[in-house]
Amino acid sequence: MPTVREIESALYRLAPREGAMDWDNVGQLLGDPAAEVTRVLVALDITEDVAAEAVRQVAEYCAAHYGSLSFGTGEVLKLIQSRVTGGGYAVDGASLLDEADFTTANLSDADKGGGAAEVMIHELVHQWWGLGNMFDAAGPDSPWSAEGLTCYTTYRIAKQLFGEDYAQEHYVNQWQQAVDDYYLNFYVRHPEYLERLPEAQRLQISNSLSGMRQYCEMPLKILKAEELVGGEEAMDQILRALFNRELDPMYPYLTYQEFLDACGLTEEALNLD
Repeated sequence: MPTVREIESALYRLAPREGAMDWDNVGQLLGDPAAEVTRVLVALDITEDVAAEAVRQVAEYCAAHYGSLSFGTGEVLKLIQSRVTGGGYAVDGASLLDEADFTTANLSDADKGGGAAEVMIHELVHQWWGLGNMFDAAGPDSPWSAEGLTCYTTYRIAKQLFGEDYAQEHYVNQWQQAVDDYYLNFYVRHPEYLERLPEAQRLQISNSLSGMRQYCEMPLKILKAEELVGGEEAMDQILRALFNRELDPMYPYLTYQEFLDACGLTEEALNLD
């Protein structure tokens, strides 16, 4: 397979970078130049159609790694712009996101990196983790939810699209910082004071802290599990088996214990240092 650097060099032979205007942002902007390239998406301008092609690639990634989904009538997954401030959400057969994210101006802003596209990735991945497989909420003191595997898968896709350095900086490092801040939080260290707050304020703080554990701590635990089971390919096999497991119609939820058993690990083994 050619590398990103080799493809870039071939393009420079056709159009030397010395001919670029001062304001023209040319060359590789994100990712690892040594990464192997399996497919190329060409666009002179990033438009909604180009973004839709990127979405198709995300859907193909999840289908190849975990299995196919049924999206109902017409077997079509819908991507919908909506006034969902600050992110998006997924429903059966459709992923919705903030209309401000899914615009040509936003998606073509090089300073934002893959950020806007990653909102789409996350909500699309929920079709597999959260809808295709529903999750058992392990309890208020556990980080287990659909968000953990969704964030982990989004990280894996971003790593493939934008490179290992980008994924480390914008995912793993940020997760770790959030976890470090969580365990330094006053109310985490002194929960007795949290109970003394007015109900509305107490719920706001509790929900914020719980969200951090679901969106940041759990993906780190899954990354640790990935290392312990032997790497990405081994974890992919485990997740594919879990996604395609035979469901109990009386309780069709994926539990934390099922995940641990599939990995051959204990909950204590995934404690973060």
